[in-house]
Amino acid sequence: MNSLNSLTDSLMDTLSHIVKGSVELIRHPKHITDLDEHSFHHMLRYLPLTDVFVCRQVSRFFLRQADSFLENCHHLTYGCRLNGVHISNGEYVFNGQVFDYVVSKMPNIRVMKFAKCPEMRFALATTNYDIIFTLTNHLVMLNELHITRCRALDMKSIKLLVDWFPNMTHLTVSVYNETSLEIITKGLANLKYFNLDDSVLDNYGNHLQLLGLKIHTFIAAADHNNHKTSIIDGLLNGNGRDLQVLDLRIKVFDCDQQLFDRIGKEFSELTSLKIVLQSRRTVRNNALLAGLSQLTHLKQLHIEETKRYKNFHSVFDDNSILIVIKNCRQLESLSLISGGKHELLTGDINDIDANERNKSALYKSLSDMSLSQLDELLPHLKQLCLKNLDITDRTLESLERLSKLRSLRLDTLPGLTFDGVQDFMANATQINRLEVVNCLKPQFI
Repeated sequence: MNSLNSLTDSLMDTLSHIVKGSVELIRHPKHITDLDEHSFHHMLRYLPLTDVFVCRQVSRFFLRQADSFLENCHHLTYGCRLNGVHISNGEYVFNGQVFDYVVSKMPNIRVMKFAKCPEMRFALATTNYDIIFTLTNHLVMLNELHITRCRALDMKSIKLLVDWFPNMTHLTVSVYNETSLEIITKGLANLKYFNLDDSVLDNYGNHLQLLGLKIHTFIAAADHNNHKTSIIDGLLNGNGRDLQVLDLRIKVFDCDQQLFDRIGKEFSELTSLKIVLQSRRTVRNNALLAGLSQLTHLKQLHIEETKRYKNFHSVFDDNSILIVIKNCRQLESLSLISGGKHELLTGDINDIDANERNKSALYKSLSDMSLSQLDELLPHLKQLCLKNLDITDRTLESLERLSKLRSLRLDTLPGLTFDGVQDFMANATQINRLEVVNCLKPQFI
């Protein structure tokens, strides 16, 4: 009770400060209860949703105003503060009673999200509570739902969701069988945004042919079993050809130049492309990524290589990246993340001597040959991330001249020197956010 009283006092202090900025909305206010409904609701928008629920306990006036405010809310992000401190067997768990109560007070929610913090993700992954039943029991206008790794989300729940909200436009969901995916693609014809984050699926490409005409963003499930060609075929045989945003996670990748060539040729409307892959290439190819140069409308490009192994080559090379940035001149955001040092495959350690082990720690990836020309080739660049590349201070000098660059992350770039980074920080005044992680070459006197 004491903690509730102190929280109430804190809320009253906050509201009092907000009132001081709202006195012009009414004539000669004497008390907070003199405010009209519009002004009071305007103040509540500055408070966390948890505090709005606490306000309901202050007085009848606060109860009435808070309920009216909640009834007109269209967005809900359900996180740990709303869920409360709910522990079972030492683990944080999902509180179904609280969730049902919150949603019941907000019947006009159109956008429903769940926090991505580790605690909430664990709670969803272990709960048996039927979240979809609560949504269908209280809501009628839900257009967006973003929920991942929910244990209770089975085929029955998916079917209920699709039947109750057939006009849904944005969906992020983790599914674990192809039948659930088929229910979604057949039943939600108005989907514009479809995110299969954390889904575990096998060969599901044929179901992607059923995506509706309005689809513009597709984030694929991780391709664990080398079905990347089927995924691309499914999109191209349906309405995916006109996608604006495409996100692929490829777990098995060898020397497959046709993948990038097809993406560049067939998805001509893309404005954002993200590809995350594991490189196991046995043949060096100096033009592997060149096919992406056909995506002339691209504004965002993210290519990430998660691992590199002994005797395998990086997906990156200067020639193909140079071709890409010469043709994709509208890029505003660019991320190039190499797998970095070779990682030894299981069993290799006993088969090589110390010299070979040292050689395996060396790597060669993108260099100044391509990236020192960024200022000339990408004048609109605003965000840039470079990791595990073979660049030097020469590239930093190029980045200084990017007048629109606002955010820069430099990660594990051992070719940079302390003096070079210092000069860059002094001269690149246009950058608002700069991160430098594990980059400096040792200096010897």
